[in-house]
Amino acid sequence: MRSQLISIIVPVYNVENYLSQCLDSIIGQTYTDWECILIDDGSKDGSGHICDEYANKDARFRVFHKENGGVSSARNLGIDNMMGEYVIFIDADDILYPYSIQSLKEGITDSSIGSSVGGFIHFEDDNSSLFTLREQKVVKSTHDAVKDFYKTKNKDWQKYLWNRMFRADMILDKNIRFREDIYYKEDGLFLIQYLTQVNKNVYYTSDIVYQYRQNLNSATGSLKKDFNPRLLSNLFAHKSIVQSIASLNDEVLLKIAKAAMIDSYEWVMGFITDRAKRGYFELKYKELLFSTVGKSYYYHYLIKRKIKYTIHFPLRVLNKIYRALSDKQ
Repeated sequence: MRSQLISIIVPVYNVENYLSQCLDSIIGQTYTDWECILIDDGSKDGSGHICDEYANKDARFRVFHKENGGVSSARNLGIDNMMGEYVIFIDADDILYPYSIQSLKEGITDSSIGSSVGGFIHFEDDNSSLFTLREQKVVKSTHDAVKDFYKTKNKDWQKYLWNRMFRADMILDKNIRFREDIYYKEDGLFLIQYLTQVNKNVYYTSDIVYQYRQNLNSATGSLKKDFNPRLLSNLFAHKSIVQSIASLNDEVLLKIAKAAMIDSYEWVMGFITDRAKRGYFELKYKELLFSTVGKSYYYHYLIKRKIKYTIHFPLRVLNKIYRALSDKQ
């Protein structure tokens, strides 16, 4: 493991239309002491050839070609071969800013910091900016960082890997890997396992370090077209997340994690439009839910949420009426 070297792990699968833009943004970094590990995960288009071209032009690129096994297996292969002191994970259809690596590295050099995180810009294929999210420069404890993971209002970006930098030795020492049998939320699971097992502070930078492309051909984007049974693996990710957070002996975080698993269960079931099929999966995976969060907590949470909705719904209606009347005046 080489001091100050940044390992950049990029899983590559059928992204020939975007890959060069991604790799050019890596070459353009102001911080130049990096290696980029490209994992061609059995691409059927020209992506593998593009990887080889960049490796031939710049020795900092290393390419591994493998049979298709999914993004988790590709990232794990990258972890097994990384040589840097720090590591970041980049999606092959996204873009870094020239200062991105430098900014994240500056936040992680103190020994009390386990990871650094920055904001991002979310855009579609036509390059139209959808939204930007950021945080002030601040250092937070593991408790606060995990709590932020579950916040949704202006905090959604803290659930991802690609706008973060990690300590490579911590990943190796704790043997943290991506679950290859989980296809949704595998990144969130990895992040929570890292935060809870490393248990160090997190540095938040106000810099926007990442441009995330909303690609409808991605795994998440495909959900908008049709239900994928692999989405059910999301529930196993949440089970492992709850178990990881339980190791902190923090009741506040554990309740939040359990509530998130219940919400995720209902979210997943909402994608199943066939009533018979939905009934089957609801029954089957509710047992998984009960064994993780507890049956009493499950019903307590649902009752609490229903009461909250019953109270807030008429208030929202009255507020809309008030605003409508105010606009007329």
